[in-house]
Amino acid sequence: MPNVGAGKAEIDLEGVLPFDGFDEQLDAIWARALVVEAGTRCCVVSVEATSLRGDLVDLLRDAAATASSCPREATWVCATHTFSVPHVRTPDHLADDEERARNERLREALEGAVEKAARDAAESLRDATLSVACGVTGVNVNRDIDTPAGWWIGANPGGYSDNGIRAIVARGTDDGATMAVVFSADVQSSVLQGSRDGEGRRLVTGDLAGRATAHVESSSPGCVALFLEGAAADQAPAEQAVVTRVARDGSISRSDGGDAGLALLDRLGTRLGEDVSSALADATPLDCRAVKATEVVVICPGQRRADFASLRPDRDYSYQVAPDVTTTMCALRLGDLVLLGVAPEIPSSLGTLVRTGCTTTLVDILTLVNGAEKYLPAHDAYERRTYEAMNSGFGEGSAEILLHAATETVNNALDSRGNDELGDRL
Repeated sequence: MPNVGAGKAEIDLEGVLPFDGFDEQLDAIWARALVVEAGTRCCVVSVEATSLRGDLVDLLRDAAATASSCPREATWVCATHTFSVPHVRTPDHLADDEERARNERLREALEGAVEKAARDAAESLRDATLSVACGVTGVNVNRDIDTPAGWWIGANPGGYSDNGIRAIVARGTDDGATMAVVFSADVQSSVLQGSRDGEGRRLVTGDLAGRATAHVESSSPGCVALFLEGAAADQAPAEQAVVTRVARDGSISRSDGGDAGLALLDRLGTRLGEDVSSALADATPLDCRAVKATEVVVICPGQRRADFASLRPDRDYSYQVAPDVTTTMCALRLGDLVLLGVAPEIPSSLGTLVRTGCTTTLVDILTLVNGAEKYLPAHDAYERRTYEAMNSGFGEGSAEILLHAATETVNNALDSRGNDELGDRL
């Protein structure tokens, strides 16, 4: 039986705002951590951030590993991909000393919150049971749309979306109370992306995932709920405050719902939280007698990313070949469950293939794990010249390579089971 602990800490934005285009704070934003110990420890941290570049995620990963007394390879730092939180920027690219001071204050706030959440999780370890649950949600929609000028971003109900919710729940063995919930869905937290309220302010919020985790936590007082982004490269919330339109000549216009977006966020966030709670009602026990962690380097064909400012719908876009690129696939095996984590955002269809490709164990794949590497699209995205394909440093064929690596990583995780009791059952 594993020991489990969970912790959360607010990311204190005092002295940060206004910064990076954001004016005021709508919701508290958080770092949350889960520690599981069965033979060895693993630590998973969920940070309410858009993305975490390499040097920053290394800093946060080291802080979490030290605070939780976990091996570094068994420590994950994951961004929830909310688009309503300022980034930590490269200081040289900021306008003046005041901006650089606010930037440094944000970095310190992130590091302090991650360290505290991980430490609190480790210090609260106690005997627990783990269970897994699957459910469905309607909060996500495929965002790749075919416009008169070419493929672009919008809402495409006819496109592929995996509407599944996958969750792990930890309950104390002494009282049966829910200690922690870790859940994933194929959706970006971008309901308020680019939106301003009725007074023209951009507001800081954990957005869709933030509202959903708050709902789950309020349903089980004392519980810590972590959101991990699934395969959401081509997925968006079913509705967004800002609506994008593409004209026949390729020009792009946007309309902002303003304060109506806040009501939309309330509705969709509550809906996702309720869908998670419904899934947990049918959770099944997870036998976790061992925790194992591995990392695998995956080599993919490279391509030169388009200049971001130049991106537009373009049926004639030509990809520029670049040297091969490497990415890292992380794996955590918790008994019967294997979690795979990658830094690039992958499409929902690829996520489904990974999750259903192994019939002998439970598998989930999460993105923006221990880094951020933009998009790794499916093969049809290159043919269509979608936003994700043009804005990717991974060349065509990368999805197939990643799928093969995922299958091999899961098989190797299962092959390594011989040294524990679980091996006789799987």
